[in-house]
Amino acid sequence: SIRCRAGSHRPKNRTESKMQWPVGTGPTHPSALTTCAMIATLPRCEDHFGMTTPGQPAYHLGCPVWACPGWVGSLFSSTDRKKWLGEYSSVFSTVEGNSTFYGLPSHDTVKRWGESVKDGFQFCLKFPRAISHEKRLVDCNAETDAFIELLEILDRTGSLGPSFLQLPPTSGAAEFSNLAAWLEDLPATFPWSVEVRHEDYFDRGPHESALDGLLRELGIDRTLFDSRPLFSRPPTDDSERDSQRRKPRSPHRTTVTGPRPMLRLVGRNLVDEA
Repeated sequence: SIRCRAGSHRPKNRTESKMQWPVGTGPTHPSALTTCAMIATLPRCEDHFGMTTPGQPAYHLGCPVWACPGWVGSLFSSTDRKKWLGEYSSVFSTVEGNSTFYGLPSHDTVKRWGESVKDGFQFCLKFPRAISHEKRLVDCNAETDAFIELLEILDRTGSLGPSFLQLPPTSGAAEFSNLAAWLEDLPATFPWSVEVRHEDYFDRGPHESALDGLLRELGIDRTLFDSRPLFSRPPTDDSERDSQRRKPRSPHRTTVTGPRPMLRLVGRNLVDEA
């Protein structure tokens, strides 16, 4: 079995792992995407306070996608899509593999990804919606194992960053036990992060405390989602209008529950407004 069962060979404290994971963050230039978005993950906290490995960045900055045709002529030298990932990784040091939310690529494709990027680059892949939204973390062992197989490929190429679970906005405290059981079954050797959207987990009370306590116990980060810049003023174009319609307006948190904090920031299309 790819995953370790709770109570089997899981370390008591995931921060004891010897694996060092630098920070990773998100998006980039405004006009390139529908609306500027960012994802960030920090290195292990002890590294962040002055003990970072020489040559290792203090954090990673990247975008939700790398294959953006709007970057041809600026970030990309040509329309040859096979070159885009390598050129992207020469400027940014991480990416939020959002495409894995909708479907899994082949093993060969993921191996090619890992071999195409610069040293130190990290992929922060999102768990498939089949796990988080359709099966809601129940009876999804096969889907979870298939995703972890892809992470193992990136791990072997040295390009695996924190992978994150984005729960649907309807997944609240009533499903907390399912979340706990599923997280406890993940392998402790990889870095994980969880993004919640239900109001239960922003109550500054028992539900949020239970979530944060669970994540701290397992050494899993709470993904920090910040859409304040996006909603700071009325939209100026159709893309911002669409983003304000689709993106959640979750309360902002700076809670740190694990060793590699991840930030997802949604900005605006004008740099001075982002």
